[in-house]
Amino acid sequence: MRSFWKKDTVISIKLTEDCYSLAQMVNDNAQMRFFSIFNQIDSWENIDLDTIEPLFSVFVGNVVIQKLGQRRVPPKEVNLNKSPCNQLFIEPISNAEGYRVRNEFWDKGGNLVDLGVGARIAGCDAPIVKSNLNPENNLQDIIKHELTNMWGDNNIKNRLLMKKERDINIDQYKFFIFPGLLEKMKLSESDFDWADFKRKPSDFFIG
Repeated sequence: MRSFWKKDTVISIKLTEDCYSLAQMVNDNAQMRFFSIFNQIDSWENIDLDTIEPLFSVFVGNVVIQKLGQRRVPPKEVNLNKSPCNQLFIEPISNAEGYRVRNEFWDKGGNLVDLGVGARIAGCDAPIVKSNLNPENNLQDIIKHELTNMWGDNNIKNRLLMKKERDINIDQYKFFIFPGLLEKMKLSESDFDWADFKRKPSDFFIG
């Protein structure tokens, strides 16, 4: 299992009984890149990940490997994606008082931060590139850059299946911390399954 965490390791991941995809570790610090590639069986031949659309790169926990990972895919089957790991991420801003007093979500807004070469700086310690992002003024930054949060297996699986089935590629957590983002992207809550979150963005007061 430890070998899965080495930089440039490509693994096959199982999303459903008849849907597999590929992911690549892009550093030695748990950042994994996922791609717009799907197959009915865990079989790959002459795949060049430099020519496949990268969907997102995020930090993943052990559970992603344990629950979704199937095997290391050898170089004879897949060529690596050579893009460097992402450095720019969004660090959510804590909203403890709003959550406690006004029934707002516990994070509200975020700062675009630079985690440095190899993305080894913790989000809370990283230098801020842009502060207080909001959908009105920073829509493209919010859509383009991922959150510093650690991802679990269900989040990864659901996001990839949403891309495959509905061609929507976005971290749903962003809709909780950036009020108005759904509307700016011309989407609605009915476009998504919120079971993993237990609640919907509209369940929280938007001040």
